[in-house]
Amino acid sequence: MSDVKSSGSDTVRHVTDSVCSSNPAIRQQTLQSIRRLLLILVVIAIAATLVYAQRIVMPVVLGLMIALTLRPPVQWLVKLKLPAPLAAVIVVFSVSGVVGVGGYVLTEPLVEVFVSIPDIGDRIQERLKPYPSSLEAVSQDMGGLGVGVQAAERGVMERPDVVETAAASIAAALTSFSLAAVLALLILASG
Repeated sequence: MSDVKSSGSDTVRHVTDSVCSSNPAIRQQTLQSIRRLLLILVVIAIAATLVYAQRIVMPVVLGLMIALTLRPPVQWLVKLKLPAPLAAVIVVFSVSGVVGVGGYVLTEPLVEVFVSIPDIGDRIQERLKPYPSSLEAVSQDMGGLGVGVQAAERGVMERPDVVETAAASIAAALTSFSLAAVLALLILASG
């Protein structure tokens, strides 16, 4: 059985070699096609790897970007005779504190906006009642978008797991940011 495979592959190799050796243009074109195919396969493999490794890659990339962004203030503090690790700690903790306080301050207004969305929808419907024929035409043109919005509102109200999913997403984002901040701190502290 292996003799059949080897003789078949030898035949294919012999035919390919004879065609390619007789015409260098075909050989060059074949090699270019193989290179393109390999490049495409490598790009697909890298993309697939990044999709599956996103939870690891994103904090690393974010940490590198934070380190590059915060390098000038750290260098300025080093010029003021502070050791590089202390300067990095000061800058990273200051920026993390500002981001944390900003997130805390913005949380309440954002919650109020999300809570008031159904009321805003009701007010819009009340204001648009004088124009029923225009609204029906728009609704028909948009393929029943209003029905979809109402279904989405019902889905959020009827499914408490949406809140749990949002909380898990926020926790994952905070974890990623924390890892990125630690990585940036280590990069900046190394000088």
